[in-house]
Amino acid sequence: DARVCPHLHLPFQAGSNRILDLMNRGYTREKYLEIVSRARDAVPDLALSTDIIVGFPSESGKEFEETLEIVEKARFDSAFTFKYSPRQGTAAAGMEDSVPAEVKKERLNVLNGKIRAMRKDILQNQLGRRVEILLDGRTKKEEYLFWKGRTPHFRNVLLPGDYFRDGDIVPVVLKKLRNFTFVGEETARR
Repeated sequence: DARVCPHLHLPFQAGSNRILDLMNRGYTREKYLEIVSRARDAVPDLALSTDIIVGFPSESGKEFEETLEIVEKARFDSAFTFKYSPRQGTAAAGMEDSVPAEVKKERLNVLNGKIRAMRKDILQNQLGRRVEILLDGRTKKEEYLFWKGRTPHFRNVLLPGDYFRDGDIVPVVLKKLRNFTFVGEETARR
């Protein structure tokens, strides 16, 4: 449906069925990947983001590897990643925080490195595409003032120019990347 943006935020939290069960998530890694597959079948160019926690109580190295497998299979556009820390009122609040802090930190670094590399690859493959962006304000980057906006895939774009307004929908070509943000160039309006 053209009224629905091709972006979906679908948290999976952890790649191990045992850890998902301890978290009381109510789904398995297989069910999660099935949902991702169905979503991509329905929207082939889907941008997918997620939430991931590393170092949940008793998470083993093998279980962390299962999380990395999900990341590979799902190909996330972006992810909000966290080291486990106890939260009052959660299922894990009474569990022993058994994964050492340095292990959590290392796992988070490995996870974030994998996601950054995947995200860079996904974004580089978008360069040269024509998209419409929704402008939502101005921002200064170094000495330049840009309009900022998002694609329908929820990807950030900077756009030079002085004659736009908040809320404008502007056709652009994605010309280059600055870290994980596109710099766009306005195309002729239709």
